[in-house]
Amino acid sequence: MTLHLTSFEGGNALSHFRTQQLLPPLQGIYDKISGISARFVHLVATESALEQALAEKLAALLTYGDPYTGPAEGPCIVERQRFGTVRPWAS
Repeated sequence: MTLHLTSFEGGNALSHFRTQQLLPPLQGIYDKISGISARFVHLVATESALEQALAEKLAALLTYGDPYTGPAEGPCIVERQRFGTVRPWAS
């Protein structure tokens, strides 16, 4: 079986307050860090390609919170939950 993977870009994952908390310790480790940003990315695996209507419905459901306004290009680190972690919304 081939799975089709569709990604949906989400909103801001860090509040301004949290960004201001995280930046100084990171700069203490590496002083060339000038800023940080984070966004949610949702991956949906389906048995067939998503139809346009379903993709639009999923996009609407996965649009929440503050919109991401950070850079679209540059270095990127992807963090994900540990395999086997059960989130309340995953059940």
